[in-house]
Amino acid sequence: MKKVFLIVTFILCMMQTIFAGELKQDVKGFYYVKDNGSYAVSEWVTIDLDADGKEEYYYFNSEGYMIVNGKTPDGYDVNSKGQWVKNGKVQTKDKAISNSSNNALGNYYSEITDAMTDAYSKSLDAGMKAVEAGMDLSAKVVEDSIDAVGNMYGGILKGAANDYKDAYKDAMDEYKKEYNKAMNEYSDVLKDYSNQLSNLFK
Repeated sequence: MKKVFLIVTFILCMMQTIFAGELKQDVKGFYYVKDNGSYAVSEWVTIDLDADGKEEYYYFNSEGYMIVNGKTPDGYDVNSKGQWVKNGKVQTKDKAISNSSNNALGNYYSEITDAMTDAYSKSLDAGMKAVEAGMDLSAKVVEDSIDAVGNMYGGILKGAANDYKDAYKDAMDEYKKEYNKAMNEYSDVLKDYSNQLSNLFK
């Protein structure tokens, strides 16, 4: 249960709105098109241009073009590549997960939730079947016992009690079998999900 909680918590943390866009260039310089089609204007944008898993900071002026070799309106220095530098060092942050990965996590979260619900439902069904079987057998044994007592047949009473004991054991064995089967299916789903999640970040 703790493992499931950690997986679900991780997924929920990842399922935030994350924006991605595209850096383009024309004769005037570089400009940035956001994922909604609008342009970055008078604002900072973080981009991982060298694909090292770290995003650098770039500032786009009031005309939508990247500032290079200068100072931004809010007083920060940028180098020849347009990256924010402080004491000569390029400032970065960890790269955010992409929209496609975010969507994949959303799909996996939905799948694991459905699988968990299905496994839990199967477990409950197996338990109810075992209980119902036990109740039916108990009723039959009681009926047999009453007949036995009424006829003063001690042997029948003893046999009925043994039948009840055996039937109850069989019912519990069936319950355990169905329960373990449901839990194994549940465990397999979790393992498959964990593998898919691991492959997603390779």
